[in-house]
Amino acid sequence: MPDSRDASTVWGCRSQVSGARRPAGVSLRRGPRCFAYRQPLLRRNFPGLPTVLIETKPFRFDRASGAPHVTPQEAALRPRIEGEREQEILVATLDVLADVGYDRLTMDAVACRARASKATLYRRWHSKAALVIEAVMLHKGPAASPDTGSFRQDLIAMSCGAGGLTDAKPLGMLASIITALNLDDEFAERFRRDFIGPKVAIGRLVYERAQARGEIRADLDIDLVTPALTGMVLHRIFLMGEHATPDLITALIDQIIIPACRPQAQAPREDKE
Repeated sequence: MPDSRDASTVWGCRSQVSGARRPAGVSLRRGPRCFAYRQPLLRRNFPGLPTVLIETKPFRFDRASGAPHVTPQEAALRPRIEGEREQEILVATLDVLADVGYDRLTMDAVACRARASKATLYRRWHSKAALVIEAVMLHKGPAASPDTGSFRQDLIAMSCGAGGLTDAKPLGMLASIITALNLDDEFAERFRRDFIGPKVAIGRLVYERAQARGEIRADLDIDLVTPALTGMVLHRIFLMGEHATPDLITALIDQIIIPACRPQAQAPREDKE
C-alpha cells in the first residue's frame, strides 16, 4: 500500500500515560517505525509495565512551521490562553516586533520575552502571521466613525488621537511590518483585511455623510480620495522624516483635501444682449 504521507510532515507517536509513571530508562522513541516495534520491545524489557503506558497514537509535525499538528478534538481539550495572559503575550509580540521587525521575529523570541513556552503560543496562534496580526490589532484605533456634523471636524477627529495618524505606536508598528506586506502573503492578506479594511470603511463613511450633507461634490470618487490624507502624511513621515502633528493634519485638510472635494462654484451666467 503506498504511503500517502507527504514529505512536509514528520510522523511519530505520543504515549498515553494514565495512573502510572514511566520507568527509568524507558526512551519514548519517535519516528515512522514506532508502531511496528515499540510495544513488544517495552514488554520484553519491562514485563511489569502497565499496558496503559505503552498505548500510542500518531501525531505529526509540520516541517515548514515546526508546529505540532493538533486535531480540533485535541485543541478543544486544551485550556485556551485568555485574559491578562493573552494580553501579556501580545504586548511581548509588539516589543519583539519593534526590536527586530517582522522578518526576524520568531515564535521562540516571543515565547522568551513573554516567559511562555512555544507550545503555549502555537496552542493559541497557528502561525507567526496570526500572532502578529492579533498583536497589531491592539492599535487598530476607534471602531466607530466620528460624526460631528462637519466634514472638516470629522477628518480631524479621525486622523488625530489614539489609533490615528498622530499616534506614534501604530506608526512605529507600521515601520516594522512594511516589508512583510510584500514577502508574506498570509500576513499581507490578513493585515489588509483586519487592520486596514476597518479604517478604510470608517473613512469612507465620513465622506459619504459629507456627500449627503452637500459639503462635498456629489460626483466625487470616494474610493479614490479617501486614502489621500493618509498617503500624504505617511509620505512626510517615512520619506521626508517629519513628525505628524495636529497642525500638519489640519493644514493638509484645509489646503488640499477640502478644496479638492468642495462643490465647484458655478460660473456667473452672462446675459446675452
